[in-house]
Amino acid sequence: MLCLAISFEAIKTKRSFDTISIDSKCKAAFDAFMVQYNKSYTKQEEKVANENFCINFEKLKEFRLQNLSHEVGINEHFDMIRYPNNMIPSPKPPKEEIASNLNKLEAETAGVDDNYSKDGQEFDNYNRYKPGSLTNPAKCSSGNMYIKDDSAILPDSFPNSVDLREWGLIGKALDQGSCGSCYAFSARYVINSAFLHDMYYYEKIYQTAKGLNTSSTRLSVQMILNNSDVYNSYCGGGNFVYAAIDVGYGYTGSMDYESKVPYLSMFQSDSDIQEKPTKINPVTKEFTELDKELNPIHWFNAKTACPSMIIRVNAANDTKGWDTEEQNKIKKMLAMGIPVSGQMNTEAGSSSTQLSFQMYKSGLAPQADCGQATSNHQVTIAGYGHYKGTPVWLFLNSWGSSWGQGGYYMVEMGSNTFCSEVEANTIVPKYWGFDKGYWPTTLAFNESDHYKDSVKNGTFFNMFNVSVRRGANGLDNYDDNDDPIIEYHTLPWSKWILVGVIGVFMLVFLYALYKCICKPPAQKIPTPAYIKFYEKEAAAVKWETADGIDIISDRV
Repeated sequence: MLCLAISFEAIKTKRSFDTISIDSKCKAAFDAFMVQYNKSYTKQEEKVANENFCINFEKLKEFRLQNLSHEVGINEHFDMIRYPNNMIPSPKPPKEEIASNLNKLEAETAGVDDNYSKDGQEFDNYNRYKPGSLTNPAKCSSGNMYIKDDSAILPDSFPNSVDLREWGLIGKALDQGSCGSCYAFSARYVINSAFLHDMYYYEKIYQTAKGLNTSSTRLSVQMILNNSDVYNSYCGGGNFVYAAIDVGYGYTGSMDYESKVPYLSMFQSDSDIQEKPTKINPVTKEFTELDKELNPIHWFNAKTACPSMIIRVNAANDTKGWDTEEQNKIKKMLAMGIPVSGQMNTEAGSSSTQLSFQMYKSGLAPQADCGQATSNHQVTIAGYGHYKGTPVWLFLNSWGSSWGQGGYYMVEMGSNTFCSEVEANTIVPKYWGFDKGYWPTTLAFNESDHYKDSVKNGTFFNMFNVSVRRGANGLDNYDDNDDPIIEYHTLPWSKWILVGVIGVFMLVFLYALYKCICKPPAQKIPTPAYIKFYEKEAAAVKWETADGIDIISDRV
């Protein structure tokens, strides 16, 4: 009986996605972990990493015996007890701005400037950074950057579900390593999406943009990390808002591709920071030209000293999180095809809840009460909808693609778990502006052939470690009434029994067919019978009337 209990427990702790045996000893599992994730340590580092791994390994087995709302598993950070984060607070808009409706953004200034031509004749002059056109960074970071009235920008409605992975506007999760650079990754995801939105137009400006697609066009995190240093502190921490300000106002200089300036700060931490990092100049020759600096962020009220550029949603109640109106505003941002920079507190809830989130693989993230509504980690909202009938937000993390569902995770909407529904910020693409109603109804953003082809062919230029399918491991599908369809390949017991009976019948039938075709029974060949008769007996037989007997005479 004891053996059966142990065997059942071992079965219950196993998962199909496991690449390292849960039944093995911790040391053997750690050795496999080092090989799988190409880990290299000093002698002392390996000792600490092994101890951390064994603590997590045993806790993983405990979690799998519990009835959690999510799957847990081993990832590349399993040798750490506390995963990397390091977000610092962003500036708040002055109270008088929030209270007043003066200086609302007018519809004409929410669109494009006078020198913009839809026919693409003046792209080089449109809404671009010019040296000396802005005041000092401190003045432009005091709250001026927030758009006071976004009603002229956001669409009037939104679909029941958005998953930017399907739209080719967000891609494979990256790994920040031990560097506290979560803010730079969130900035990169959002700004990169703005660049992808306007690929049709950038191809008219830059030779290097021609022929690119959404999986090969990735901007550099390292450039944002090194060059956004007015308020951000490199691996010591920072905030998306400050990074977006520095990029949008041109303080970082031009952007460049990740293939030209790769991420190299994976193994640095805030304790390594002694001075400001070295400023990185673009490698791509086109981006070194002053009139072709790559800056995908749109300015509103561009003729003012400090143009507005950030759409912000703050929860009226930090502990409860976003109300319905605030949720809908974020849904409208996502319906425009724009990711939204969010945040969370990885230290909310119990230590057990925090640890289970660090081991998250799929499903709904664990519930962790928000408490004081502080945040220490920057993440990115990539969609919304339902998961098995539950309304959810889809988030993108920066802990690598081995964590979560290819780096993504889902949070129950309205739960404010880990303080994830307190603040959100985003920007809009540089060439945003005409035909606002175009976005929610089609995916052909700004008439780009990339997205037209994606929708027409049902294929997406994405790079994921896992295949994301609606009704399986992604968001729910919907019926004609826009109600979520809870599929996920679950069947009642009665149908499972029927499937089993049909399965057995099919096995018997296939076996019989195999025997018949491959191993037919031996055929019986009739042979002539020779019967010896004595002379008296042979004379008594009437041979002329005997049936089936051939008379063979040996007489001459």
